[in-house]
Amino acid sequence: MRQIRAKISALGHEVQSRWLEEEFQTEAGKRGTNEDCHREKWAKYDYQDVLLCDVMLNFTEPPNSCGRGGRHVELGLAIAWSKRVIVVGHRENVFHHLPQVEFCETVDEAIKLLEAR
Repeated sequence: MRQIRAKISALGHEVQSRWLEEEFQTEAGKRGTNEDCHREKWAKYDYQDVLLCDVMLNFTEPPNSCGRGGRHVELGLAIAWSKRVIVVGHRENVFHHLPQVEFCETVDEAIKLLEAR
């Protein structure tokens, strides 16, 4: 994801995703630690980052994988706040089919959409 951020930043866009800046993985691969204060911190960061963005790039997980799921909440916030939403990957849920949600199968396609505007 940091490589994708570099490509997007090279186009002149500011990437709001603070989770890319800090190491916050535990041995189990989950955000923060087992302490609720860390989970609250990351939830607040993610909420604020979506609020500050103009465009939400929403990356899907491989089918039948067991991801964290926060991306679904971020997508919902972005749609509710009338942000431009680009889903990258495949359509995971019914909200990916809304007419205002743009869809790309690859990161390169998404970057072309960003370049076009």
